[in-house]
Amino acid sequence: MPPGGAYLWETFWEIEETRQSAWVLLPFTYREIDAYCRLMDAVLRPWEVRIILAMDRARRGVLTPPSEDDDGPKITRRVSMGDYDAIDRMLGTFAEVVDVEVEG
Repeated sequence: MPPGGAYLWETFWEIEETRQSAWVLLPFTYREIDAYCRLMDAVLRPWEVRIILAMDRARRGVLTPPSEDDDGPKITRRVSMGDYDAIDRMLGTFAEVVDVEVEG
């Protein structure tokens, strides 16, 4: 996360907690973001709204399973889990990438 951008990350997760869903995750709407701003007395500039919507698209892209008639996302480049630079570039816009030790 760029310095000073943590508030967008926090805003995203606060809106995420109220996400409407059925069989799939529904995208954030301008209405939901507007309601958040009114209720939380927050002011988001257009570029901040675009970032939150991009974060939403990325999250849904990871969590939404492909439909029956969809072959899934097209692989354009394989990235090894050991390729820390690639993972950092891919995820670095959302949060700092850190190593996590897994027990087992």
